[in-house]
Amino acid sequence: MAAPILATVLLAFAAEVTAVTAGGVDVTAATQYGSVVGKYSRYDGVNRFFGIPVAATTGAANRFKEPQPPATWALPMTTIESKQCLHVGDSGVVGSEDCLAVDIIAPSNPLDLTGSPTVAAPGSYPVQVVLGGSLDPSLLKDDTYAGPGEKPVVTVRVTHRVGVLGGLSHPALRNGIDGNSYSGNWMLHDVLNALRWVQANIASFGGDPNKVAVHVTRENSFSKCGLSGFLVHYAFG
Repeated sequence: MAAPILATVLLAFAAEVTAVTAGGVDVTAATQYGSVVGKYSRYDGVNRFFGIPVAATTGAANRFKEPQPPATWALPMTTIESKQCLHVGDSGVVGSEDCLAVDIIAPSNPLDLTGSPTVAAPGSYPVQVVLGGSLDPSLLKDDTYAGPGEKPVVTVRVTHRVGVLGGLSHPALRNGIDGNSYSGNWMLHDVLNALRWVQANIASFGGDPNKVAVHVTRENSFSKCGLSGFLVHYAFG
């Protein structure tokens, strides 16, 4: 049952990206690092924010290290394009090392008298976090997802490092951050960092941080062992 639900959610994002880039009304939300501007669709009453940074680039000095905080920004950041982490796809190498981000699809508040969209009140909706899909962008190619405008839930899709960049372990890579003397499991740290971000920020998008469910794909099944109880309340996959 969980697998079809996850596939449906993942398949939705290509249609959601199209909806954002095709137009819509600006809608703003606050995060701990700065404000972000997404798009509100009058068609389905949904706010969409794609590519919200949750960490600094994983390239250069940050490669093979735990995710580091991003630089804060003073002006509202336009967030209408999803990110992919660097990996080998069907057409060659795709993505970027500046990729630790989340996409958020959330029900909007009804338009006010000026016609301006806003985010829903904090805690209005439960949250589903989607892990996976980074290795196979073809999963994001359908428009069959009804969307949270018909299902009252805030959906968060997490991008994280994959392959060698996400899991290479070697004694020479031990980074000593916070006294740690291990290497590897970078993708797990990316996921945990994103879940911490959700706890700190999802209320700004109408989500309830006390009702967070995670959908896990096969390549992310390892993550279940690291999903701390104060970050996640349900896990499927």
